[in-house]
Amino acid sequence: TFRASSAYAAAVVSSIPANLLALVLFAGIMYWIVGLDADVTKFFTYMGVFILHQWASLSIGLMIGSIVPDVATALVVGPMFLIILVVFGGNFVNLSTVTPALRWIQYISPINYTYKALAQNEFAGLVFDDCAAGTQGCLATGEAAIKFFDLGDPELWICIVGLCSIIVGTLSLGYLAFRRTTKPLQRLK
Repeated sequence: TFRASSAYAAAVVSSIPANLLALVLFAGIMYWIVGLDADVTKFFTYMGVFILHQWASLSIGLMIGSIVPDVATALVVGPMFLIILVVFGGNFVNLSTVTPALRWIQYISPINYTYKALAQNEFAGLVFDDCAAGTQGCLATGEAAIKFFDLGDPELWICIVGLCSIIVGTLSLGYLAFRRTTKPLQRLK
């Protein structure tokens, strides 16, 4: 027999190493290829935010897998849930223009927190030299870009807390669903 907590913990822990290695390779190389700010603090903040985003995504996947009864249902429910999170992540829709009845969705979207955290991390402290004085529509500083695109709220550290909250919340909901839907194997007599 096995306990649901042991099986769920094993699923969580066993998914971390391979995914973490792939993420560190991808994000570490991508940071320098794209030409982001060559600052060691910004690089490690970028990597930390990406790792939290990956863990949030994994925990959402585990939660959905624990809730739905079979793979076929998961293949329908998973993408529908993720599409909603992508739309309200802030990349495609300016969240300040969304109706208040739907605006709450941004707070459960790890994409929203990751996008804002990475934008703040990259643009904070930047000065754009190509912007001539008085040029209309030209943003001279990174802070001006953050404000113009409404990416400053919540602040970077709150985005990190938001990602951590999503991880803890979805892992907890996933565990409760897993415990409810999984029956231990019967002992042989």
